[in-house]
Amino acid sequence: MYKLWLSRDLAILHDGPAGTGKTRGVCERDYQLCKKYAGCRILWLRKRRVDLNESVLTTFESLVVPEGSELLSGPTKEHRTKYTFENGSEILLRGLDDPERTRSLEVDHIRMFEATEFTEDDFDTLPRSLRWGVIPYPQIILETNPGPPQHWILDRVASGSIVRLPSTHKDNPRFWDEDAVQWTEVGALYVHSVLFMMEG
Repeated sequence: MYKLWLSRDLAILHDGPAGTGKTRGVCERDYQLCKKYAGCRILWLRKRRVDLNESVLTTFESLVVPEGSELLSGPTKEHRTKYTFENGSEILLRGLDDPERTRSLEVDHIRMFEATEFTEDDFDTLPRSLRWGVIPYPQIILETNPGPPQHWILDRVASGSIVRLPSTHKDNPRFWDEDAVQWTEVGALYVHSVLFMMEG
């Protein structure tokens, strides 16, 4: 996760198994970027807009945004089109099931959640939107659980056009205590019991 936060690469694959904290890490990073760069614009995407509600938006609203924040006022998750910060920064919420709403957007950064759902053509339409220019480096993050080894994203990684920064369960502070260099109680239960049942 640390490498992800520091990266200035144009396109990043952030992949790893469920429970590694990928989504929360990306949400935390974007929250801080929006606070730091007044007037910036970040686009959060799923293949279908409705699929943001119970995944990304739930994580953002329950684990990242402070209680009582102005970001939580207004529409419910189901009807929200963006989060607007006091300094004018915005996180825009879209799905490619409504392509007209993404075609003319100008943003600083793009996040493709569950990136394996997107086609290569979907991906190739997005860089043209990276022209807002408030954050000093444009960036797309493809966040996902591992996909098949022949997936187009891994072909792009192999070609060098996308940088891969994988995530592990030790990236999740709920599961791994970095100071004690050991699993937390809930982490040990998840890694040694829950995941053990899933082997094979």
